[in-house]
Amino acid sequence: MIEDRDRLRIHVADFDDIDDLFEPFELTDESPTVDVADAPMAPPVSAVRPVSCPSCGTANHPDERNCVECGARVSKGPMPVAPQPMVRTTAGTRALIVMASVIVIVALLALLWNVIAGDDTPTANPDDGSSASTSTSTTAVISSQATLITPSRVNANSQLEDFPAANLIDADPSTEWQDRGLAGQGATLTFFFDETVAIESIEFFNLSDPTRFKRNYRIEGIRVAFDDGNFTSAILDDRSGSQVVPVTTVGTNRVVIDITSTYPGEPVGDQLPFDELALADVQFVGRIVAPAAN
Repeated sequence: MIEDRDRLRIHVADFDDIDDLFEPFELTDESPTVDVADAPMAPPVSAVRPVSCPSCGTANHPDERNCVECGARVSKGPMPVAPQPMVRTTAGTRALIVMASVIVIVALLALLWNVIAGDDTPTANPDDGSSASTSTSTTAVISSQATLITPSRVNANSQLEDFPAANLIDADPSTEWQDRGLAGQGATLTFFFDETVAIESIEFFNLSDPTRFKRNYRIEGIRVAFDDGNFTSAILDDRSGSQVVPVTTVGTNRVVIDITSTYPGEPVGDQLPFDELALADVQFVGRIVAPAAN
């Protein structure tokens, strides 16, 4: 091992001078001169800073809107917006619009007609005793041939002895019919005619005396039926005097009036109410269709 060191040892004395060691690398003080005018100009380098993708970190050119690596958006500039498409309606939609318009126009015309026709309908005035009623049948127009028609008789399924149903057709409003303390529940009046008649209206007369009118039960709802199959339902006002109910018949010999509801009797001062339903008179207006058989 000592021998190896001896072989590798370098004797400084082998070199004549230390400068000889660096002679091949001697540097001169003179540097070459370069004419700047003759040197080619390097192209200007633009200071373009890449934009890092916020998703994957890939460097992207600033003009890129999306990352070239992962496709994530890197540009903060506004995205191009496509123009709004023109609204186009199909043939079915146009048909629906036309149908809806027609329906609205028809409804407005019907409403206008009802308003115009309603102005010609007489209204009730409690002070002059004019009539008012609501009916499910077609309102009858009283013809010029219509006259007062008196039934030959009348039956009631309930009556007091002193206030029989016959008082309803005696044309005397001072007399009256009263049921037998049933408050009008299930009360029925049946009027008979010798001739076949076409009734156009029925007039109901409540009690004229205000005290007795209040203390007795009064008719509210009625259903009127005829032999020819027609019928009428109506609601009477809770007031004294008379009220007319228009009806429609072709020809009948009998009129059945079912009382469907009543107004309850009321106390007047220290006088208690009655339990009886009271009605003063019933009159029929129409025309004779066929005379009575002999």
